[in-house]
Amino acid sequence: MAMKRLLVCIAAYAACAAVDAQVSALLSWGAGARSLGMGRAGAAVCTDVSGSFYNPAQLVRLEKFEFLGGYTALYEDTAFGFLGVASPSERAGCYSLSLMNIATAGLLRRDETGRSLGSADYSTLGATVSGAWSLDRFVPSDYVSVSAGINGRLFQMHLVDTDGQAFTADAGALAVVYFQNYRLNLGLSCINIANPLMTLATGEVVPFMLRFGTGLSIYDDAVVIAADMLNTRGAYEFAVGVEFNPWKTLGVRAGFNDREFTLGVGLTQGDMQINYAMIINRPWNDISLGLVHTIDVKIKMVLFKG
Repeated sequence: MAMKRLLVCIAAYAACAAVDAQVSALLSWGAGARSLGMGRAGAAVCTDVSGSFYNPAQLVRLEKFEFLGGYTALYEDTAFGFLGVASPSERAGCYSLSLMNIATAGLLRRDETGRSLGSADYSTLGATVSGAWSLDRFVPSDYVSVSAGINGRLFQMHLVDTDGQAFTADAGALAVVYFQNYRLNLGLSCINIANPLMTLATGEVVPFMLRFGTGLSIYDDAVVIAADMLNTRGAYEFAVGVEFNPWKTLGVRAGFNDREFTLGVGLTQGDMQINYAMIINRPWNDISLGLVHTIDVKIKMVLFKG
């Protein structure tokens, strides 16, 4: 039985590594079609619920109650989903709850002789509770806004009849500097501060990750330029993206990172927005992984008046 589980784990991790299904990859995948369309840059420019994924301090920028739901079709029967709600308050900050899940179905199981043992499913679920607060009362300037935020995140991993759990915490900060016709954002997020052990057969350690982001907004978000740097176990990844909003109802996006080129579009009507992103994987050793498509829906509303 131990050998059987080992072979399943090896097969699962080999398959899932290509689709970012381990915990570290789940946290570096990205959430929200807007940031995905901008090359996964989001530590300083996210203005919706998905901001908690990149940097929880960004949640203070929300002005209304918000719902965001997204779905990404990955490779080989693998999918990534994100659901989040956030509720801002003028005095008590902003709080959010979000769920993200990545799952692979139909993994082939074999024993030590190569005999087929049927199929298996693999999934990792992350539930996050976030809070963000403005620190402007401590900043003696009308041209600088500062905020801080924290995440508490619970992971649940499942593979065949084996489960693993881990609890992690994040902390983030955001500084916004206002100029006459543009705005400069600087974001920093420390992810998985405690480095807990994922209690699965492999004993995976949830890695500490450091994300730094910058964003430049020109003429009230008519043009947004963003760049992120993600460090995981000493390995660096970079992401750069741009967004053009020629009209209030339409936004177009493009970006790239170490592995991909991305394109995106967003349509806005009142307090409802639909975003789409297409991720074009760069060939690895002349092997093309094809295209990834993601779509999400964002709805804003005022729950309490007065």
